[in-house]
Amino acid sequence: MLLPTEDLDASNGGDIETLISSRPDSLMVSWEDVQFYSEMTYGNTGSSGNVNVQAELFANGAVNICYGEGGIGVNTFAAGIEGGGVNDPYWDRDAVAYPVLGLPFNSVGITSQWPTNTCYCFTPGEAFIQADLN
Repeated sequence: MLLPTEDLDASNGGDIETLISSRPDSLMVSWEDVQFYSEMTYGNTGSSGNVNVQAELFANGAVNICYGEGGIGVNTFAAGIEGGGVNDPYWDRDAVAYPVLGLPFNSVGITSQWPTNTCYCFTPGEAFIQADLN
């Protein structure tokens, strides 16, 4: 799962939390005020903020990804789900990839804008769709 694909680093503040839902069929992982690793290691200061994103994973394979406030500066990142292929010893089929689609992501799940206050929903065997929050 890619939420963004860039490495994140919580060693300089921010939290990564795992929350078990009151529903027995889901797990939520939350990245709160976490910086991109490249900002910490290479002194990149092009980002306009920290990462705030949550991913809820369901037992049936569905995934909801919701982005809060954040920034990526001059960088781009890809988001979505991928799996299988030669690097996965437990996968017995071809590799699969489901990029996040919908603004601000392009047709292959890449964006140069942080998707503030936007949620995307994935259903196994289908694609991500942008959730209507209205």
